Amino acid sequence: MHGIGLILSLHMLLFDLGILTEGHYIMMGRHAGLVEYANTFGLLLATLFFYGLIQSEQTQNKWLTYLHLSVLPMYLFMVLKSQSRGVLLFSSVVFIIMTSLSKTKQQLKLLLEVSLALITALILYVAINPNTYFDEPTIKILSDIKVTADEAFDHLPSIEDAQTDDAAE
Repeated sequence: MHGIGLILSLHMLLFDLGILTEGHYIMMGRHAGLVEYANTFGLLLATLFFYGLIQSEQTQNKWLTYLHLSVLPMYLFMVLKSQSRGVLLFSSVVFIIMTSLSKTKQQLKLLLEVSLALITALILYVAINPNTYFDEPTIKILSDIKVTADEAFDHLPSIEDAQTDDAAE
């Protein structure tokens, strides 16, 4: 199962890095992968994420546990790149149900594993495309807000003016 996930993830990673350029695997800025639809791509990788998480809990072999856990950040990274809000919401609900059905010790272990995978995925997200977490309209809005705030501060009285007014009274 991880073979399919790794093929899909590495294929899109090569597009992110600019090594592969042929094909229509990114639709409107969202990763669609070989399935050519972003929501399906996100759901498939979220399913593989939970498969790896469950298998890491079920297997007795330590090396297989590490193998299952090592692919989780890549799957989460690709889910983030698919920008599928429905998949993120669905994954959150599944994770809450999964942890609520587990014992306390296992809940803490799941929380730690998912937190580490999410932190690694977010680091990958920012490291590979540092400008993607703010798109053009957001950057324009933020720069407009800065200009408006700067103009507002220009119209405020300065500290020296306030001190001279206090001294005059």
